[in-house]
Amino acid sequence: MKRLTYQQKYMPKGIILTADDFGPSRSINEGIYQGIEAGIVSAVSAFVTFGEENHHNIIQLKEYIDTIDTHPVGIGLHFTITAGSPVNGNRYRTLTIANGNFSLFDFFRWNVSLEEFEQELDAQLSKLAELLGGIEYIDHINCHQGICFLKKEFWEILLSKGLPVRSPIKFSYQHTWYDDKWPLTPINRIAIARALRRPATLKNFRQKKRYLIKNSKNYMRKKRFNYAKDLGIQIPDSCLFSYYKQANTRTLINVVEQLEKGDEPNETVEIMLHLCSDNFPSDINDFWGVDPKSILGRKKELDCLIESKIIQAMQAANIQQICYRNLPITS
Repeated sequence: MKRLTYQQKYMPKGIILTADDFGPSRSINEGIYQGIEAGIVSAVSAFVTFGEENHHNIIQLKEYIDTIDTHPVGIGLHFTITAGSPVNGNRYRTLTIANGNFSLFDFFRWNVSLEEFEQELDAQLSKLAELLGGIEYIDHINCHQGICFLKKEFWEILLSKGLPVRSPIKFSYQHTWYDDKWPLTPINRIAIARALRRPATLKNFRQKKRYLIKNSKNYMRKKRFNYAKDLGIQIPDSCLFSYYKQANTRTLINVVEQLEKGDEPNETVEIMLHLCSDNFPSDINDFWGVDPKSILGRKKELDCLIESKIIQAMQAANIQQICYRNLPITS
């Protein structure tokens, strides 16, 4: 049985509330500022791929956060190869199109050069370090649209930078259909068999089940999570991805209650946020042509965060509000 360290035994559980997409959009930026002012947002992920105004906004954010002493707030890199343009003006063979901007390709057919991927990641990290005053001020790295989770090689390159990262493990309240504890009912056997287009017989059911577990997204996510832990990377135990565009106050309180009841000592959960204000309704569309429904979803996320009183619920449950740099260091 693995022995727990002193830190693992006695550090309270924690929640990171991370607001993504800071930088190019006034509407998104203002929504994030409102989240920080309300004492809710504890980590901000910033783009650096949208030019000088984007960079100026990051400097202003750093100056503002330096004045806050009520709760921790970290600034990290929202790494992207699908939004904006390369920070050094580079033209890449596999990442950019004719106008010099990043290209949006079908991820499943995307043949990205790993050398170019790492070169652009290094450039974006260097730019953010320059804006914040040093690499030590970068709280974390995460990836826009989850690109780092799409290929094992992307994930390995990301981890090689040694900075805290977003967990690929999805926070959930119940076991999903590919979970190893999924019940062996006839209906489930038929569902799996249909997925594999093979006869639903008991004889080959366990073979199918092992196949699905091994090849499921959760299996791959768990492998990548364990790889990060083995390297000693600071990483939350899980991340609530589903709050995006599905915001409601009860979801947030459920996370706190589930974390409080959990048996794992020192467990940490990140809640991924996409916030905006309604003061600049056209600005977010200029950002990258976002669907108007997305604007309403982002605004609802902010409203629900403030209405939920999640910070008070965390305090009552003895759960800390943390940023990535407060995560326990694994070895």
